[in-house]
Amino acid sequence: MTPDEAEARLRKEGFHAFTQEMDSGDMLPTHAHPFIAAHIIIDGTMELTVHGKKMILKPGDRYDVPAGVPHAAKAGPQGCVCTVGQK
Repeated sequence: MTPDEAEARLRKEGFHAFTQEMDSGDMLPTHAHPFIAAHIIIDGTMELTVHGKKMILKPGDRYDVPAGVPHAAKAGPQGCVCTVGQK
């Protein structure tokens, strides 16, 4: 899936969508949003921690973090390209 395809899919579901790149080891500390945050991995990997549970997301994987739920993210060894949707 390309970033354009992922963004189009999320927009069709009513999300505001954008694609971001993270370098190897980049981290987003624990935080929460007042909206649903959908993550679709395009390239590389992302370690996503939700409710204390770590998961490794690979290209093609999607995970939607519910509004108000604390989560953290870390780019994998090759970095990560991730399309994000917010609604």
